[in-house]
Amino acid sequence: MTQRASAAGYLFGVALLILAAAILLAVRHRAEAPQSAPPAGDSAERPVLLPTAVAADPEAAPDFSAAPLPTRGPREAADAIVGVPRAGGAQPSRRPTIPDRIARAEPPAAPEPPEASVSAGPSPDRVFQTRRFAKFSVSPDQARIFVDGRYVGIADDWDDHGGGRTLEFARGGTHRVRLELPGYRTLRLEIAATPGARDETVDIGDDLKRESKIEFPKIPKPNDRTVGPVQFLVDPPDAQISEGARVLGAASAFGLGSPLRLSGPMVHDLTLTAPGRQPRKIRILVASNADRELAKVKVDLKRE
Repeated sequence: MTQRASAAGYLFGVALLILAAAILLAVRHRAEAPQSAPPAGDSAERPVLLPTAVAADPEAAPDFSAAPLPTRGPREAADAIVGVPRAGGAQPSRRPTIPDRIARAEPPAAPEPPEASVSAGPSPDRVFQTRRFAKFSVSPDQARIFVDGRYVGIADDWDDHGGGRTLEFARGGTHRVRLELPGYRTLRLEIAATPGARDETVDIGDDLKRESKIEFPKIPKPNDRTVGPVQFLVDPPDAQISEGARVLGAASAFGLGSPLRLSGPMVHDLTLTAPGRQPRKIRILVASNADRELAKVKVDLKRE
């Protein structure tokens, strides 16, 4: 009987030890297990700080730098845009964004409308053709002639008479010619220089129509003609040569070895001036058919 009691007590003690070990293992396992998320309705145990609270009092806000972002993983965290900076840490950087004007895909600005083409001017009164030259038998012979807007002389200079020559159109194509004189209606011509023209020289004999009686200065005949070079022998030698507002230089600079070279076809109106002397005007006709290789100007300026 005594042996049975001892065996029962021994078994009871072993059972207690096994139970105690099971309890210790359960407690240890519970301590090592991660804490589960609180119930959805248990917001009173763990208060959540809203972004407005952080923005209102950044110093009182807790440090969230070590807290995980509210995403499911690192890829989602990289894609998230955090609108409120973390207190006590560096502000999260945003992805580079496309500028608004590109994102909106605005159409390019409409180009400025092209400027209106320059008008060719009024319609011509007469149209002519020539292979090379034009002879102006025009009345009045004082009519000023402009070729493509450039003044070339008067009709008397290009009538092929009394020292005049025919006007050359060295460049082919269509040329606008204008003849004008105060008190007369402007005469507008179109002259086409082409190898297929019938005549080497076209003779233009139109008269300008008088509209009113107005006085105008008369221009004398040319003093000399040349294909380009002009030699000056002037007293005093330091007399200045000018054409319009442009000073060409001293007369002594254009001697036999270094003549002044003028362009053509046109008539150049030159002025000679010197201190204490009366000015002198000289007209030089320059043309390829001038029949003179060199024009010579020998002038003594009169004292005032």
